[in-house]
Parts: sequence; structure tokens; C-alpha cells
Amino acid sequence: MDKSDKIDFIREQNVNRYENIIDIKQENIMKKGKLILLTSLCLAVVFTMVSCGSPYSGVKFDDYIKLGKYKGIELKKQSNEVTDDDVDAAIKKELESKKVGKDVKTGVVKDGDSINIDYVGSIDGTKFSGGEEKGRTLVIGSNSFIKGFESGLIGAAVGSTKNIKVKFPDNYGKKELAGKNAVFAVKINSKKEYTVPKLTEEFVKNNSKQKTIADYKKAIKRRLEKEKKATAEETQRQQAWSKVVSGTSVKLDKNNKEKYPEKQLEKFVNETMKTYEDKANKENLSFKDFVKKNFGMDEKKFKEELTAYAKTQVKLDMIMYSIAEKEGIKVSSSEYDKFIDDTLEKYGYTKATFEKANNGKSYETIVGKEKIKAEALKKKVQNFIVSKAKITDE
Repeated sequence: MDKSDKIDFIREQNVNRYENIIDIKQENIMKKGKLILLTSLCLAVVFTMVSCGSPYSGVKFDDYIKLGKYKGIELKKQSNEVTDDDVDAAIKKELESKKVGKDVKTGVVKDGDSINIDYVGSIDGTKFSGGEEKGRTLVIGSNSFIKGFESGLIGAAVGSTKNIKVKFPDNYGKKELAGKNAVFAVKINSKKEYTVPKLTEEFVKNNSKQKTIADYKKAIKRRLEKEKKATAEETQRQQAWSKVVSGTSVKLDKNNKEKYPEKQLEKFVNETMKTYEDKANKENLSFKDFVKKNFGMDEKKFKEELTAYAKTQVKLDMIMYSIAEKEGIKVSSSEYDKFIDDTLEKYGYTKATFEKANNGKSYETIVGKEKIKAEALKKKVQNFIVSKAKITDE
């Protein structure tokens, strides 16, 4: 993951996670339908209401939820062991990442090869619009072309021209091509041949802070142990949280309906609705058309889905704040700072390097102090639950 990737990832996981700005990607919507609503909301509004102190100040949680067992729950032990095979696999991956490719004009095309091609497509002997290209880079097996195109090139000699017979899908985007049989004349100009470096002291010195192979392996092992420990801890936090949530029920009112604090529920729904209304305006769409386009439902159904999700989220918030209140769990200034440092370190940053990569803006400025504090509190509550758990064998 290079620096630009890490910046984008942090922004996606933190900025978009907390701010009322939801980047809806059409391809995901098409794949997941209305479930993208819940996914997007989960990433975007987990703690949207914490910017002005606790959003549940004055709420008597026992009036709304029957808190599940959170002390003494059973959790599975997670292994932190790093084997020699793990180290060898990590080193192999490091070596692969440093491989050097060069264009060759010999050999045959194999699955996974990166090749350079020219092609011309025709139907009944007549070229069609958009069916011709020169110097195209294609990875065999990437499914970049219609079915049969890439597999038809496997086994062909580099430098040769091969005619590939294919059929456009019946639902192909261009109606004039849909369902038609076609022939592509494909010239294979070259393919990439990669050389993977060997593990030598020269490689170690050029690609790490170590000077010997033995020290390099030790450093890799330390890194893997740290990563595995973090993964194990996160797994246990999620296991613990899931059990507490599933064991917590929402109380019923006199009409046998679940009770929620109206102020928090309404604010959650209204703020999220405002988010989507703003996005509709940016796309120059009415809210009705925006919801239909992106979620495939009418406004009424959208509001029902949103309200149902809001109830789930308010329940989760109440569980977290209730446990924190009962156990006197708070986030100190030093814990707050450490949470930021740990988050940045996870993506290869310090506070200084993050600011440099973000035009002088700090992580705190981009995400928001109270939002960071809320996420730190959630992690501390989960750690408390794990600390009181009964750990069973793996």
C-alpha cells in the first residue's frame, strides 16, 4: 500500500465514517441493492451525534434496554503464534513486491500473464465501432473482455495473430452488439516477464533497516507477531461485543412496541435524511428520483429502512454508554492521544507525517475531537468486556 493509498484509506475509514457525507458508489448499489443503505449508514453515521458531548446525557438507559450479560461471558482464545512458515511466506511476499518486469517477444501466453495486444473486431466480416484498439495491456484472467476472449489467447505464441470467436451477451450495453457473434483478430505484441529478487544481504540492506538476513527475519517475525496480536485482540473485541448486543433487549411500551429515546432517534433520522437530501441536490435530482435511482425504492420505503437502521444504531449506542456509565469508564487525555497515535501507526503515519500528507491538517481536525473520543470510548468499553470474560481454549 503506497502513501496515496494509505491516505485514501484513512479518509475512507475515518472521515467518511463519521462525517455526514456518504460516498455512494453506483457499482456497489447495483450489486447489493438496498443493503447498501445499511452498509453506507454503518460507515458514515456510527457516531454522528457525539460532536457536542454525549448524545445521551440525561437518558435513563434502564428505561429503554435490558442490558445483556457483559461480565464473565465466554470467549475463544486467539492464537498469537507466528511460525517459521509464516515468516517465510511474508518474506516471499516482500520479494514478490519487488519483482521487476520487462517486455519480451518470445514464449506463449499463460493464464495470469500481462500481455500487450492490438485487436480488431468484426461481425459478419464488417468492423464495428469501438471494436479496435492498439497497444492494449491485458492481464489474462482479469475478465476485462467478454467471455472467451482472454481464454482464447492462452497457448498462443507471442508475436502471432489469432482469431478469437466470441458472442456478445444478450444483455450487452450496446444494443447493436447484444447477442451477436463476433471475431477478434488479436496480435500479441509482447508479454511481461518478471524477475523476483533473491533474499540476499544486499536485498536486505536496500529494502530494510537491517543488515543481515538473520536480523531481517527477526524483524519480519516481530512485525507479524504485532499484527497477529492486534488481529487477535480485535477478534475478541468483536466476539465480546456481538454477545453483549445479542443478549441485550429493547424494552416495550404499553402498546407492546419497542421503546427508544425519541430525541436521539429523531435526530439520527433527520441528520441522515439531510445528508441524502444534500447529495440529491448535488446530483440535481429530486429526493424521490435520487432514492429510486440509488436504492430502488420509494421515499416511504426509504424512510422505513432508515428508521429501522436508526433503531439498531441507537440500541448499540445505548449499550455502549450504559456500560460506560455503570463501570465509570471514561477516556483520559493520554488515552485519547494514544488512540490517535495507534490509529495513525496502523496506516504507517505519525501525527507529523499525516499533517504533511494532508496539507497541514491534523487527524483531529479532519475527523473531529468528539468523534475520535467516542470511538476511543467504544474500544475501551469493549476491552473492559474482554478483560472480564472467561477465555476458553482455541
